[in-house]
Amino acid sequence: PVTKDRRVPFVDLMADRWPDLGGPQTATHFMSHSWGQCFIEDLSALDFLGEDAYIWVCCFAMTQDDDRLELLDDSEVFAEALVAQTTIAQVLVLDREASALTRLWVLFEVLRAYEHGKPLTISPPSLLVQSRLMCGAIQLEEAFAAKASDRDYILGEFEKTGLSNVNERIFAAVEHSLCRLLEETEAQSGSRSVEAARAHTSLGNFYFANTGCFPEAFEHYEETLSIYTELFGLKDLRVAQALDDLGGPLYKMARLEEAEAAFRKSLALRLELLATEEHEDVAQCFGDLGLVFEVQGKFRAAEEMHRRALAIRTTTFGEVHLKVAQSCFCLGTLLFAACAKTSREEAIQLHERALKIRTQLLGSGHRLVAKSTSNVAACLWKAGRLDEAEAQFRHSLQVHSEQLPRNHPWLAQIYGNLGLVLNDKGELEEAEKLHKHALDIRVKTFGEEHPDVARSYGALGLVFSQQPSRWSEAKAMHRRALAIRIKTFGTWHPEVARSHGHLGSLLRQQGRFRVAEWEFRRSLKIRALVYRSDSAELASVFRELGKLYQLIGREAEAAIAFKCADNSEPSQYRKFESVRLASVAKLELNRGTSPTSASTGVDTTLAANSASCLNCWGFLARPAAAAVAAAASTPAP
Repeated sequence: PVTKDRRVPFVDLMADRWPDLGGPQTATHFMSHSWGQCFIEDLSALDFLGEDAYIWVCCFAMTQDDDRLELLDDSEVFAEALVAQTTIAQVLVLDREASALTRLWVLFEVLRAYEHGKPLTISPPSLLVQSRLMCGAIQLEEAFAAKASDRDYILGEFEKTGLSNVNERIFAAVEHSLCRLLEETEAQSGSRSVEAARAHTSLGNFYFANTGCFPEAFEHYEETLSIYTELFGLKDLRVAQALDDLGGPLYKMARLEEAEAAFRKSLALRLELLATEEHEDVAQCFGDLGLVFEVQGKFRAAEEMHRRALAIRTTTFGEVHLKVAQSCFCLGTLLFAACAKTSREEAIQLHERALKIRTQLLGSGHRLVAKSTSNVAACLWKAGRLDEAEAQFRHSLQVHSEQLPRNHPWLAQIYGNLGLVLNDKGELEEAEKLHKHALDIRVKTFGEEHPDVARSYGALGLVFSQQPSRWSEAKAMHRRALAIRIKTFGTWHPEVARSHGHLGSLLRQQGRFRVAEWEFRRSLKIRALVYRSDSAELASVFRELGKLYQLIGREAEAAIAFKCADNSEPSQYRKFESVRLASVAKLELNRGTSPTSASTGVDTTLAANSASCLNCWGFLARPAAAAVAAAASTPAP
């Protein structure tokens, strides 16, 4: 009302009305905010700047009449103050709903500040902890402007610079503000207080969810656990939550035994203190344990955990809830990894269900929706629908590239998945670039000795295997992947079997048939131990082994392998080995020679271990020597 008649900014009237204030001053800080709370709260959020700060505020510095255009002839009224050399920083002031992040003008100010190298500070940190920035980046789809012309102009400017650059600037500001919150909290309440523990948890959550800085997340979660244990003892729900939080980065860093121990302790505490399984905290522990078991290759135990979590969440929240979507996502990922033909159909249904829920609740532009899209794409890839899979992966990559830091491990996963699709399409040059990019991110994030790094080495090996001039590089990649996997998981693990299978395929191409056979049979033996019935992975190895036998003229064994591929239950492995050995022994006897370990290709170490391994499936392994001895009386297939 004060400026209505003269149509001038409020600051122009200040010198006349309050001459003792000295009139307008040169701004040192630029304030971006919404109108979602009482203005005095916005001003309180600036107290940390001190008395020497002068803040540019739009409602004071710009005219406020209804027909004012902030974009007049494409000029930006705010930009002069924001980019001025005297302006030290931009301050983004949050309200309780963080509605400033849904105003396109605010996001536009952040964009211009980024372009001109102006630091960004977010205040107050106490509201930041409750905001959407703790679990995701800004999304232009959610932002609005009062005029369509303004929206079109601003979105066009974002296309020139890229939303990902703005999000990286915001992530850096979030980290700085959370560190400030921790310092202020420790100064006011003490470093061993409940408030300090909460500040550590907030930093841990940010590092874990948004940046992929898992060692940093672990340090803050560990400090939270230490404080809560000191204050409340071992039997407290806050301690249980801290243990569950701590298990997250341990799992991501492949410290699987420690992660499992943390999740088990958290589960035991919650079951004791809550006195029921029907609680979200218990479901969370079941789901977390399922993730660990999956990476360990314990697929049946993992499936049980995820199904229990899904049942609890469906009962607690109903069919349409983000926690239900999370369990569908995790169970679908497991069933897809377990490679049973029948379970893959359920996996697709679960991924589609998770995608539908997330899209309904979060909108199509959210990165959790893109994450579900990636899993649907993986199913399309396995089904041989390569063009559709590529399109889905590229869409997911675009969304995640806008909303995550450049070196986030989830981006590496999408690069790797897209690379696998392109490898199958024969686009080897681009596939190699994607796998190398993924490898670079993973090594920087985890170091050399991590299963995700092994995954990139293995993928590069597949690319090089298609180029005879690079077979030596392919072998080196597969052997590096195998070494990391054995060191991380031990000998009997599906990822180890995967590396043996890749080496077998490469060696077969090189004409090194005996060593190739050993690699295939090693892979087959491990997979017979690990995978459930009707496994696509078992069928794949049987098929590859059959191709090898065909190449070297061992038609009878090839026929056995192909037959087993059509009925690829774990029991087929024992039958295959028995009949194969009998066939080889009969051939040797017909030649007048004695069957030996060399002629049968029997690995004595594998033979010694076979009984204990296959007994896990309820089968009694037949010792290789007994199979050979009975060969003469067994008709060749």
